[in-house]
Amino acid sequence: MLRRVYGENLFTHEFSHVVQAATSDHKWTKGQNFPQDFPEEFRETFESEFKSDRVQDYFKSIPLNNNFGGESYPGVNTDFHFNPERLQKASPEIYDILTEYHGYDPLEGETVDRVGKRSFLEEIVERVQDRAMSAQ
Repeated sequence: MLRRVYGENLFTHEFSHVVQAATSDHKWTKGQNFPQDFPEEFRETFESEFKSDRVQDYFKSIPLNNNFGGESYPGVNTDFHFNPERLQKASPEIYDILTEYHGYDPLEGETVDRVGKRSFLEEIVERVQDRAMSAQ
């Protein structure tokens, strides 16, 4: 059974670490703050917004690790998927960044234009599907 604390889903959080550390050449790179394909123009805005007093107060209230670093993206990404209304209210900027990055708006329940190239996650899903089809 997956642990849920303050709306956090352990699987989603830990899978965010996998995406965060995976590289396109199928290697693992620890210590990354963002996934390899996270657009550069989003990184600075995400970090500055994450460190703002308003967002820091929000993270302390839920509670979510509020130190910027390796846990920032997985924590916020999990909140984006499981508490989108709460995250959008606390930080419309971070919510919009993740909506564009994922190509999905959870509040609207629909896809949106994705920024950047095909994500590494999309490549992973395609490989898993290919392997499943070849195993049949």
